[in-house]
Amino acid sequence: QRHSLCKSSSPPSLARAAPTVARMGPRPWLAALLPLIGAQTPAPTTGHECPPPTTLDCAAGLRPSRFVAPSPTGGLRPDCPGAARFLRPDPLTGAVVEVCASHPNGTQVEPRALPVRDCGEARIGGLAAYQNHVYYASGSGVRRITGNQDIEIAGAVGEIVIRGANFGEDLEYLEIRAKHCKSLIRISSEELRCRTGDPSWVGPRASPLDRNCIVVKTTRGGIGGSTEPWASRYREAELGDHAPPAIFDVSVELSYALRTRAVAVDSDGDVFASSLGSEDVFGGIIKTTETDVSVFLRDAPRILGLLFVADDKCGLLYYADASRRLIGRRSACKAGKAGDAHETIIVKNVDEPRGLSLDPSSPNHLYAASSNDIIRIDLESGKTDIVIRGQAHDAPDGILVLPLAEHAQLRGDRSLRLLWLDANRVSVRAATTAGTRARTLKTPPEALRFPRALALGSDGRLLVGEWLGRIWSLSQSMRDGELLRPDASTAAAAGVRAAVENEELRRSRLQPALYTLLKV
Repeated sequence: QRHSLCKSSSPPSLARAAPTVARMGPRPWLAALLPLIGAQTPAPTTGHECPPPTTLDCAAGLRPSRFVAPSPTGGLRPDCPGAARFLRPDPLTGAVVEVCASHPNGTQVEPRALPVRDCGEARIGGLAAYQNHVYYASGSGVRRITGNQDIEIAGAVGEIVIRGANFGEDLEYLEIRAKHCKSLIRISSEELRCRTGDPSWVGPRASPLDRNCIVVKTTRGGIGGSTEPWASRYREAELGDHAPPAIFDVSVELSYALRTRAVAVDSDGDVFASSLGSEDVFGGIIKTTETDVSVFLRDAPRILGLLFVADDKCGLLYYADASRRLIGRRSACKAGKAGDAHETIIVKNVDEPRGLSLDPSSPNHLYAASSNDIIRIDLESGKTDIVIRGQAHDAPDGILVLPLAEHAQLRGDRSLRLLWLDANRVSVRAATTAGTRARTLKTPPEALRFPRALALGSDGRLLVGEWLGRIWSLSQSMRDGELLRPDASTAAAAGVRAAVENEELRRSRLQPALYTLLKV
């Protein structure tokens, strides 16, 4: 019986030992959590995926003029005779204003505005050349023409802040909606900042953005994404420095659209562009290196002209500030605010300053368009002279002073080196630097339509930008021309262009522009 008792007592003894062995292994609750923790990175844990991007197609959004009521039909007046119709651009909004003088004595019926798209429609207000590149202000951004390519390099200005963990110094990239951030700044292991000019990321046309839209990669931790903080802490305890990056939160701290007007390029190819400010539109100057877009000058909503002048340091940036009625200057390395200590005022009380150009053969003389006139400022003495006194209908804008011909003397110079554009004329105007011998040069291959931007290309040819979208490369003799940017516009703008060509060229242009819209 004893033997049988021993045999019968063995199973209960083994059964009691089993829990002892189990207590020596991993705790059940931790074992159950490990698979869950492993799934936290980089899989999203917010219960939804990245929001789908909104469309950037702007054909449906039409922008009317702020000055006049829109056309009921969206087109030209059928009851307005061609000889009495005037078409004027509204550069603040991009609309085109139609004025109909219905009576021989000049009485005007109520003007109407022809709307165009909110975006994608070029309103060229500034040009600059660097090597084989041509940069231009398209109205909604900054674009670059190189060969047959026409690329937007900045369509907004903004900064995206990403907070999380394990953003090590071995950071490789940050990806937003499968596109790499070109200007990534590591603040700490818990914060990253992405500066961008992508209108799909920042600005009023940007798509909804949350942490599920972002992926980060480090060399040691690999790829990481949206993660809950508690899961990231367990991952850090498990893997240490090899824990993958974790994204907890994303926010947009700076987000503005652009309404670009003037452009300048420095010696390194960095681009400065002014933007006419309004509610959700940045007002001031941005700087872009094509990989980085940043704010250079704040609180300057109506800068209509820019000029970069190289020196032995960073270079100097001149700007025509129409809102403060002055022409200012600051170091190209000193970003800041309008009116701060880094600003030097060149001249005050200038009405509607616009295009700027320095005489390369007499660097102390700065030329600028002002209201109807062209003025010359002596940078040493501060003296200002009117070299071209315009009429009421004149609207000078882009200005360019060419260098003296080889072996030519500055004293007694009578060459037509001062060139400028008038938005009411079909060709380039020219005069001596003293303002004498003023004349209109030979019309290019096609008549210019509201020309506003003028620059000298690296090949010595003239670059001319029209407010309604075309860009020309013209020989200085005007004997030949090449269209760098053709007509590509909405039906409304195309109709305006056709009317301009068929009607404006058949009558005198010696009539004042409505509300002087061409001067802003």
